[in-house]
Amino acid sequence: MPHPDADLLALLALGEEHAVPASDRLHVAGCADCAAEVDRYARPVRAARRDEPVLEEPSPRVWAGIVDELGLDPALAGAPADREPAVVVPLRPRNRRRRIVAVVAAAAAVLVVGGTAAGLLALRQQPQRIAAASLDAFPGWPGSSGTAVVEALPDGKRVLEVRTDVRAASTSDHEVWLMTDGAKRLVSLGMLHGERGTFAVPAGLDLDRFRLVDVSDEPRDGNPAHSGDSIVRGALRS
Repeated sequence: MPHPDADLLALLALGEEHAVPASDRLHVAGCADCAAEVDRYARPVRAARRDEPVLEEPSPRVWAGIVDELGLDPALAGAPADREPAVVVPLRPRNRRRRIVAVVAAAAAVLVVGGTAAGLLALRQQPQRIAAASLDAFPGWPGSSGTAVVEALPDGKRVLEVRTDVRAASTSDHEVWLMTDGAKRLVSLGMLHGERGTFAVPAGLDLDRFRLVDVSDEPRDGNPAHSGDSIVRGALRS
């Protein structure tokens, strides 16, 4: 039985088995030469599908070799190094076998671009840190410390995550505040249960003004005002 056409081998390398007749697939499965050819075509595809492909800028000599090998326009060998990578379709390949190799390489390049785009989309869907602070102890709470981080969520909302190393006593609670310098104005974000909590930052609140994060010890007396007993405090910085 004759070997399958090179186009069919390239389709198998790209994972398009449904486009290859069953008789040809059976032939490749039992033919070491054809299987090796499919594997050779598949190498750039496998490289493109790696989770973290390493891309290096080819030297002019490497570019010239690629252009010569694929029978492309020699002017492409002088492409600027800072130009965005592009998939180049040869217009006049020297022979059919090289055309197949070029098609497989182009498909691999498309996979790289698609994988990069998917990675960027996933990155945009992650919370983005916009400010952070180290929280230092007040004299009445020696040895205490904490951290605060403000993140922007994909939907545009902001949250403040606070961590401290102090647990509230059985007769009081710890409350998280945002304050202006000098504590002239302050906004309560809620109670910190345990040593870690996440709080919604009110929409429109200017964190350049309300940049102080404060954790206070609040007695359970029904008074919503700040007790004046701050445990830790620190300034947010972007």
